Amino acid sequence: MILRDYQDAAVRALLAHIQYQQGNPCVSIPTGGGKSIILAKFIEECQKKWPGIKTIVLAHVKELVRQNSEKMLTVCPDADVGIYSAGLNQRDTEHDILFAGIQSVYNKTYTGLGGKDLIIIDEAHRIPQEGEGMYRNFLMEQWKLQKEIKRQPRIVGLTATPYRMKTGLLCGAGEILTKIVYEANIHNLILDGYLSKPVSQRTGFKPQLSGVKIQAGDFVGAELDMLMGKDELVEHHAQEIFAAGEDRKGILAFCSGISHAEKITSALEKLGVSVALVHSQISKADRDSRIQKFSEQNIKCLVNVSVLTEGFDAPHIDLIALLRPTRSPGLYSQMCGRGLRIAEGKAGCLILDFGMNISRHGPIDKIKVVEIKSVEGKAPKKSCPVCGFSEIPAGSRYCPECEHEFEFVDTPLNANASLQKILSESEWYVVKDVDYQHHLNLKKGTETLRVDYRCGVRTFSEWVCLNHTGFPRLKAERWWARACENGASAPKDIILALETAQNGGLLQPDKILVDESGKYPNILQHDYFNEIRNVA
Repeated sequence: MILRDYQDAAVRALLAHIQYQQGNPCVSIPTGGGKSIILAKFIEECQKKWPGIKTIVLAHVKELVRQNSEKMLTVCPDADVGIYSAGLNQRDTEHDILFAGIQSVYNKTYTGLGGKDLIIIDEAHRIPQEGEGMYRNFLMEQWKLQKEIKRQPRIVGLTATPYRMKTGLLCGAGEILTKIVYEANIHNLILDGYLSKPVSQRTGFKPQLSGVKIQAGDFVGAELDMLMGKDELVEHHAQEIFAAGEDRKGILAFCSGISHAEKITSALEKLGVSVALVHSQISKADRDSRIQKFSEQNIKCLVNVSVLTEGFDAPHIDLIALLRPTRSPGLYSQMCGRGLRIAEGKAGCLILDFGMNISRHGPIDKIKVVEIKSVEGKAPKKSCPVCGFSEIPAGSRYCPECEHEFEFVDTPLNANASLQKILSESEWYVVKDVDYQHHLNLKKGTETLRVDYRCGVRTFSEWVCLNHTGFPRLKAERWWARACENGASAPKDIILALETAQNGGLLQPDKILVDESGKYPNILQHDYFNEIRNVA
């Protein structure tokens, strides 16, 4: 199997970190980017380098356990692979590579599973920040056993969202996973044709969420269910989904609660849409049957409540309806990610955001991650402009002191999908000249090759980290391979690289694609002789 450039770079980054550095690495690959292939190739390389090592791959749903094990055998048919999953009715233990459901093995280290040298966690954002939980319980048992036999297991994480659903960044000091060693950018994968391009509807919307309580960092589900399930809202949302989805192949709707989902399903059925509903109170057999019918395109729309955010793949999905407002950047990313896979005849994926999630978190390739503090059971307050009384629940219509009536805007008048763009904007600039410099950062003590692209009155810069290690060096090698005219290997000496550049050994791109939505401009792609080459 030939890996894509970013998949190969991710495998190399993991191997380099495991081999030469301390700590537990993590790679971030967007949904649809082929994470299971990276996982399989990494395991294969580890087996070659350290024959006989015991590896376990943990996932939270049986679908991922099965998918990862099948991909492992596709990449390496002779691998010694086993499965330990109650949901798959398999409990293998005597294998070099074990794919397991965390619910099945979290307490089995001392009862048949034994110690593992390499522990890989898929959907690693599910590792809790503190407390116990099944992942932490499993790791504690492994650490305890390995201490007894004087071996130290290494832990690797893979995720599409390197931040937790509630509490911010996944990796760092004090965390189980210490460092992101490779991160593939959604925008680049879309530009290279590996992911489907998402677009958002440009109409106005502002949900009335001021009176909804926040618990454990997110909106209280029962209150969202009531708010989003108002009859007039349901009718409007169903009408907009119906109109936008008329020429679409597959519609996936994320709802705020079971009652809300039932109403949306009924409203879509009345409009003539073939639709099915899945949620936790529907039997597993019925859920599986409905999902299968949707995947086979026998029905057009699938409505769900907290069931299909992870471990579900239907590449034909080309419309996502976000009918669930969330404060979780991870949940927002996972919901949108269901529509990013490419499929034959699929031009892109329309995101209808009815919950202002894009405004709250930013475009999916520029998600803003902050620590979300829990406000257990406390509703926001407001003050009366007439008498000054300040302890008034934000959702109240009248002041309890002076009976002043607050002005409200009816929600149905603002019920359309978000006007915010789901993907950050970028622009091509014609390159007039390129300048190269030896850049020394005295504060950090690092050296790089600085490249300045002069585009008329604008100049855009990038720093090529040739003498670094890990992911920065991998990026530098990719940059050099595409820019070097004679195909020579990337040097590690900045002075040598500068001499090559100044002597005409590097190509000048005709155009560069620049994303200016962040704090600093980011060069996404380089166009050499009208042949676009991604060197970001």
